[in-house]
Amino acid sequence: MDRATLELRLRAAKAHVALGDDHIDRQRELVSALKKDGKDATAAQTLLNTFRGLQEIHVANMLRLTDELTKLPK
Repeated sequence: MDRATLELRLRAAKAHVALGDDHIDRQRELVSALKKDGKDATAAQTLLNTFRGLQEIHVANMLRLTDELTKLPK
């Protein structure tokens, strides 16, 4: 893959990671609020766990792309 394509994909991966962080933060707050109010947070917690799993994939992809870029000749 050429440098320009890798850089484009890396920018997209970084955006996914940032958006994922936002989703996780909001979902964590929702779970906390539900629990504080004595409500069932099971579904919200499951979604939070899903977001965390997806975030691991996004971070791994970002790191892989970063690694590929560092291996390309300048």
